[in-house]
Amino acid sequence: MRRMLSPSVPAIGLLLALAGGSAVTAADDSGVMRRPKYDATGVVIPRDAATETPKPQGDLTEMRCPGRTVWREAGPTDHVCVQEHARIRVGVENAAGPSHVNPDGGAYGPQTCLPGFVWRDAFPGDHVCVTPDARRLADWENISDKAQRGN
Repeated sequence: MRRMLSPSVPAIGLLLALAGGSAVTAADDSGVMRRPKYDATGVVIPRDAATETPKPQGDLTEMRCPGRTVWREAGPTDHVCVQEHARIRVGVENAAGPSHVNPDGGAYGPQTCLPGFVWRDAFPGDHVCVTPDARRLADWENISDKAQRGN
């Protein structure tokens, strides 16, 4: 019997597949499981175009997430610790973000969001278009992570 994590998991996989990403890690030619790669705006880079993931700066022991938390991965260097469901939510936001960009541009240039959407700003330069509630969640996750790590 197949066990589903939640009713939304198939929808997440579909959204990510439509955006060219993957809801799960995929094995490369050597059989090693790898997570999707992201460009500077947080959009998934197709596997064949992906380059080596940037190495985290600083002491890796300081960068590990406590308990059952994981890196949010809103972008390639986003190491904010969150619950697994938050990382999945961010993957969906990254996949859907381009559809929330105003095709005519606007006050903020070609990355201007459609009405009702704002830049997530999970990290400097994060211009994925999300709802205001999603932006508040990212802000709360940043504050929570700093408090947890004592920064």
